Amino acid sequence: RAVIAPQQHGGVKVDIEVQSPPDDRVELTEEIPQTIITQRGYEANIKTIAVENEMLGTLIDIFE
Repeated sequence: RAVIAPQQHGGVKVDIEVQSPPDDRVELTEEIPQTIITQRGYEANIKTIAVENEMLGTLIDIFE
């Protein structure tokens, strides 16, 4: 949790508080595969954005 407090001269002070869930145990056999799936999703999105950028670049080159 971040606690934000205004300071003098327009500054801001941020204190970070770590809160543990009631059950601190993490089931790695569930978390690691889910992390891998999430990572693959991000990788696919990055490839999609790269292809979109390439297509837009090609269109711009055509109309210049």
